[in-house]
Amino acid sequence: MKKLLYTGLIASSMLLSGCSDFLNVPNTALITEADYYKTDNDLFRTLTTSYSTLGDVRMYSQDYFLQRDLLSDDVYTPEPAPDFSNNAQFNFAQESQVIYGMWERLYKGIRRANNVIKNTPERIINAENVARAKAEAKVLRAYYYFHMANMWRSFPLRTEDNLDEHVVEQTSREEVMDFIIADLQEVLAEDILPVTNSGEMYHEKGRVTKGFALSLLGKMFLFESDFANAEKYLKQVIDLNTYSLVEAPEDIWTIRNKNNEIGNENIFEAQFNAKVGGGSLPWFDDGPTASEGTLRLLFLESNSYGGYLNLIPTEDLINQYQPGDKRLQAFIRQKGEEIIWDPGKIYDKDQPVIQKGVTSKPEAGGGNDENFVLMRYADVLLMYAEALIQQNKNLTDAVKYIDMVRERAFGVNFNPTNPNSSAAVLFKLLREERRRELCFECHRFQDLRRWGMLSEVLGDRFKEGKEYYPVPLAEIDKAGGILVQDPNY
Repeated sequence: MKKLLYTGLIASSMLLSGCSDFLNVPNTALITEADYYKTDNDLFRTLTTSYSTLGDVRMYSQDYFLQRDLLSDDVYTPEPAPDFSNNAQFNFAQESQVIYGMWERLYKGIRRANNVIKNTPERIINAENVARAKAEAKVLRAYYYFHMANMWRSFPLRTEDNLDEHVVEQTSREEVMDFIIADLQEVLAEDILPVTNSGEMYHEKGRVTKGFALSLLGKMFLFESDFANAEKYLKQVIDLNTYSLVEAPEDIWTIRNKNNEIGNENIFEAQFNAKVGGGSLPWFDDGPTASEGTLRLLFLESNSYGGYLNLIPTEDLINQYQPGDKRLQAFIRQKGEEIIWDPGKIYDKDQPVIQKGVTSKPEAGGGNDENFVLMRYADVLLMYAEALIQQNKNLTDAVKYIDMVRERAFGVNFNPTNPNSSAAVLFKLLREERRRELCFECHRFQDLRRWGMLSEVLGDRFKEGKEYYPVPLAEIDKAGGILVQDPNY
């Protein structure tokens, strides 16, 4: 079974213990508040729990594909089960356990981050470690809230100040965005995060960095149509001179470049390891025996290799790739092509299969060592180019960064973009390149929504008002009337 792995958090030189300490983290629910945070190890064990939401089955282990990519035009599903068919047709049920599971897991991550921010006593632990842990927790909290803001119109804003309140009233997504943007700006002003975890910091793989915080903040501004600030922060990522594109499309988001082993394109990755943790139920919890990362490979892979093939690339997406674009074969395996982890064996099924992020042989039960790349440099380059195009500003620079991504895709067959192209022409190219470059990374639906193109692209499948999920009915019931349903449901 594939498992979330954050042993790098406690294997760093800042800590005194090794991987075995992480794997035997005590149940903090049984520890009193007075017992918290007496040593650096206590601090970083608790910080580690803030990261664990990334590997929950509701997140990047499996269900995020179902909740994001299935809403787009990049994949379709033959699966008749309600969670699949309803999502594909924008028939979101207030009682959906998948929707409720995402809400509950994100708030679990938020609560754990709030716990680090609120309850870490500087007088007991090394002050530099405390500052860095709180900065990481704030970035993770912002990341989880960014997910909430892309899924619901209104939801409670849980912070360290109302951590212990049983119920908190809803806040608009706009107010939440203002809060987390200010939080990230404060973290960056403190300048406590390392620029990257590569090089000398490689042993800290999986931890939040300055590069990720800048990228996330730039993305937030882009999504809020604040293109000037998006330009500002995304350019700072580029100016770090730390990240670069891997040379070949086949090395994008593959096991070969896990934690930037052969290049520096990946800015932040959810860490997985097939041999860490238990392999039993419950799927939807975490801890030493939970299956936090079991199903992504099974979810996407072909039946002939033990998977369910629940999501299939659309013909429309395949047709977007021009002759000579090497990304098509790198990202999608089609009939007659070699199976990447089984040299010499040819894929003989009629259905194409997603290959990006599924590039190593599965372990028994469907797990493997593939990380999920949450932010990579190609996305930053395209977002920066978009910020310029949306302002009709420095279009030659926009062309430069779009063409950096395109040139890798075509190699010697690359034809540069006309540097005198208009903003309208470049915006169309930018949209197409984001789709071709970032397919299956759960960006497409959110891009279509922020561009106002859901109806145009998805047609009758999209239902007006359903661009956000309903508040889970179970949460409304538990709140005793304090939480209210989205008016579109």
